Amino acid sequence: MVAAVLGEGALIGMVVLPILSALLPATPMASFICLVILGLLLALVAFLVTHNLNVTAITGAALVIPTSVLYMIPATREGFGGLIYKVLSYASPFLHFSELLEYNIISIPSLILLVSYSVFFVFLTVRSFDKGRWS
Repeated sequence: MVAAVLGEGALIGMVVLPILSALLPATPMASFICLVILGLLLALVAFLVTHNLNVTAITGAALVIPTSVLYMIPATREGFGGLIYKVLSYASPFLHFSELLEYNIISIPSLILLVSYSVFFVFLTVRSFDKGRWS
């Protein structure tokens, strides 16, 4: 039951993702803050999946430190403007799936993204079954 609710929540979140990204400000500072928060959330997901603080620290550092270094360089700072909108829009699977349906084009990046989402959710399902079996 919990897995079904979380799956539906993830599906609704993916539908709403491009809409939410359009509401965020397009300034470089706002994109930087959103990317750091996104990196920390991904590190939290890594902890919830693995229960390993080393993996969490490495994931958080690998996502937040390069983002911070790139933001500190003045030449790359302007590239952060509107970046969160581009990242969140690209992460929406419905954008890639509609491209497939409308234009009958199978692009490799879209295929990789859709397959990776499928593999990720199958992995979470297997972890959920394993957790239920051993508790």
